Amino acid sequence: MTTTEKQQDSQLDLVVVEDSDLDVEMLSDALHDAGINIGIRRASNEAAFRAAMEQKIPDAILADWTVPGFPGARALAVAHASYGKVPFLFVSGTISEASAFEALRRGAVDYVYKHQLEKLGPALLRAVLEARTQGTLIQSEERYRLLFEGFRDSLMLLAPPEWQCKEGNKASLQLFGADNLTMLQGLSLCNLSPDLQPDGSSSTQAWQAKLEIALREGHHQFEWQFRRLHGDNFPAEVELLRLDINASIMLLAAVRDITERQQSSQKLLDSEERYRGLFESAKDGILILDGESGHITQANPFISELLGLTMNAMLGKSLWDVGLFPDREQVELILKELREIGYVRRDDLHLPSKNGNAHEVVFISNRYRAGQNLVIQCNIRDITDRKTAERLAIKYQSETMQSLHQIVAALVALNEARDPYTAGHELRVSELAFAIAIELNLSAHLCEGIRITGLVHDIGKFTIPAEILTKPNRMSTQELALLQTHAQAGYEALRQIKFPWPVAEAVWQHHERLNGTGYPRGLKGDQISLEGRILAVADTVEAMASNRPYRVSPGLEAGLAAVEAGMGSLFDASVVTACLRLFREKNYSLPPAQGAF
Repeated sequence: MTTTEKQQDSQLDLVVVEDSDLDVEMLSDALHDAGINIGIRRASNEAAFRAAMEQKIPDAILADWTVPGFPGARALAVAHASYGKVPFLFVSGTISEASAFEALRRGAVDYVYKHQLEKLGPALLRAVLEARTQGTLIQSEERYRLLFEGFRDSLMLLAPPEWQCKEGNKASLQLFGADNLTMLQGLSLCNLSPDLQPDGSSSTQAWQAKLEIALREGHHQFEWQFRRLHGDNFPAEVELLRLDINASIMLLAAVRDITERQQSSQKLLDSEERYRGLFESAKDGILILDGESGHITQANPFISELLGLTMNAMLGKSLWDVGLFPDREQVELILKELREIGYVRRDDLHLPSKNGNAHEVVFISNRYRAGQNLVIQCNIRDITDRKTAERLAIKYQSETMQSLHQIVAALVALNEARDPYTAGHELRVSELAFAIAIELNLSAHLCEGIRITGLVHDIGKFTIPAEILTKPNRMSTQELALLQTHAQAGYEALRQIKFPWPVAEAVWQHHERLNGTGYPRGLKGDQISLEGRILAVADTVEAMASNRPYRVSPGLEAGLAAVEAGMGSLFDASVVTACLRLFREKNYSLPPAQGAF
């Protein structure tokens, strides 16, 4: 027989009555993990089940108890009536003990809960082996030898009267440290145990009691301490399954080393102790609720102190009962949200305290599965002190901003008093720059900074003699050079004021141009800030739209044409585009000259 043929011959053919793709996948994974090679033919209704059975008689049938339109009880009735010799096992998460016992009475050979799928492998193997020994299904001894050997857990057939090992798979040799099967044959599992179990009981007496239960009830699962042939002990989970083979009885022993599981359990206990310590000492309030009813099952000391209630007084109560929410409807809405999305946050809760003052808290809740149970964890953080500090900070920031605005207003008034011909120029530049910033979708904070900068962009002119600023004819080269120092002077005057924006730098740059022909530093391209680029366009448009002592205004359209002509070379293209859109599409107009604040 080829390797492929052996693999096919060792494969168990199963018909699975199940409507959930995920459950079929989990069932398949559990059997593969147990080392059982399977092929699955799935049926989710009666017609598909009958068709699968007619196509080929399987080695076993696995069925869920609750399949819409084809419940497990009906599947069992159909199988028992027409295919009674095929082992039928229930694999269900909903079958009750009473229903399971009734199913066994009506012909099912076993049942396994979906949260205990590790038991499915031994149960299935036992059912198939019993069917084989009764000569009903399988003709190939070699096929079942392959199945037996492929099982990942230790399997041993125990024969009466001393229940000694008669057969064992490779896993049993490895588990007990045997070089060959002969070393295990003739030994009972009690012979492979230390004299005493971890609880101090005699292994001989305890083993006899386990055998009696397995023989009486058909199966028995328990934990046991074994000893390998070379001497070291190890913990194991044992399942003894009674096999009724013709007129005789044997026991199938499935043994799984649980050393790692026990170590993990100990780590889990240690972790739970650490969690309990954190739970008890946490400076946040913590409530644990039943995931279905929403009733409190655990409460830590901090929430007890915060609410002024004893922990016992909170147990079994709802969030509404303990005063976390003012009415029952809010609690029901929160539970609804948790069921739908698994997470809820509320930032605006006010809890009354024992002294009459309200605590401001943040409420965060998650719904998750802990083992087999759904739980809701609520974290309640007292943020009263933080909120108080935030309000003080906001008040201080507001007062600081008010002071800065007052300083700016004073500077603007002083500057305009010296230069009546440009009265309102800074305000108009400020408003236009602000509108351009909004058109560019800049943040509110950045827009406000640009507005403030526009109000003081010519503050450096206080260093220029008034007779030059108000000169009715064109300036000389020397006078023009002196006037151009106002950008540097404005920077020097403003850089000592702690604005929350780069006001001084933008004032310094508002006469710079992208190609480096501007002043005072000849900056190019990205060396010029966005604030500086916006002010350059706004200042140019407003200057050409207004009269000067030495000339009549060329007009707004001339100003727009000037920045449009310099788009990309002198001025930022996106800023110019926004400016043109304001005037030509959105009917923006420059404000009249008036006070800045």
